[in-house]
Parts: sequence; C-alpha cells; structure tokens
Amino acid sequence: MPFSHVTNLLSQRVLEARELHKVCGSADLTDNVKRSLRGHIYVTLYGMYEATVSLCVSTAVDLANFYEIPHASLKHGPRLFALRPTL
Repeated sequence: MPFSHVTNLLSQRVLEARELHKVCGSADLTDNVKRSLRGHIYVTLYGMYEATVSLCVSTAVDLANFYEIPHASLKHGPRLFALRPTL
C-alpha cells in the first residue's frame, strides 16, 4: 500500500492529540496550563495536516515517476514537484 506511511503518521498524531485532550479535561489544572495544552493540540493537528499534504503529494509524484507517467499529463501542482524532485 503506497500511502501506508501516511496512515501510520496520522494515527500516531491523532492518538497524541486525543491523549492531550484527555489531560486538558482534568479539573486540577490551572487555566494557563489548559490553554497551553489546547495550543499544543492545535499545533499537533495543524502539523498533521501539513505533513499529510506533503507526504501525499510526494508519494503521488514518486508513483508517477516510478510508473513513468509523462509529466505533461500530470496536473499543474504535482507537475512542479515532479520536475523539481529536490522540493
């Protein structure tokens, strides 16, 4: 499965965010600590989104290169990544 590494990353990050959310619901934390934990949850989820997009695009480009799909037949965005593999 070509996108299994993306699934694994997402699962790890979701579990991390879920655990942080459980801790944030604890009644014995101060408001500042709860606010910090919510910020950390937001950063974790945004990082997960960013990594998902990046990994999916790079995997799609790798597959296109592996199967020798002509770059001209790719959509505009992935074509740029295919032409510049260092990005």
